[in-house]
Amino acid sequence: MTTGFLFDLTLEKPGAPKFSIGISSSSQPLHAVRPPDSPETWVSALCGGIAAIVPTWGEFSRSNDNIARRELCPECSWEVALEHGTAAIELAHRRPRDAYLEALGRAVPDPLLYQRVIERLLQLGDENEVEHHTAAGVLGHLTRHAPVVLSYDDCAEGVCEHEDTVGCHGRTAVCLACSILAGSWAGELEGMVSIPVAACGVLPAVAAHYEVTP
Repeated sequence: MTTGFLFDLTLEKPGAPKFSIGISSSSQPLHAVRPPDSPETWVSALCGGIAAIVPTWGEFSRSNDNIARRELCPECSWEVALEHGTAAIELAHRRPRDAYLEALGRAVPDPLLYQRVIERLLQLGDENEVEHHTAAGVLGHLTRHAPVVLSYDDCAEGVCEHEDTVGCHGRTAVCLACSILAGSWAGELEGMVSIPVAACGVLPAVAAHYEVTP
């Protein structure tokens, strides 16, 4: 039986620290920040980035409806999960499902490779008592390089003619961390993929190193 934070799905660790929600811009992922001792406009997020606390949004937690549909900083979300003992819940949130899983399966040989690699690293981190901030950096890096399939423009705007959402996704997987994304100059399109780059070799390389197999 595996023990530790990997499969602790019930309750958060007693006395686990609480983290506030931080935002750096309207189009960027939300960050987790430690509440400062004194009022500050800009603070350092867990990932090392700079963010402004949004006190009215409550706690940085997967159970908070204010962030349920927002993109989260991978490093921040993994560190919070490790601190709270909810890593399995975090991984479950990042598991591809239904039509998207089918679309991803058309684009890459193993659509659940990311899941198995993360599970293996969580197990190793638990066994070797890796410091949470260090582990979160590695997990966040792999999350950023996980392959994704993009939606067609018409589908994203809800004006396509596909009978099911599987057809709304392309047949080529890309790596968002390697792709060129639109900057602040793009206005409301900031963060959109400008030049897509095919899924990279980061995840397969880590899987091979740690002998992660189907």
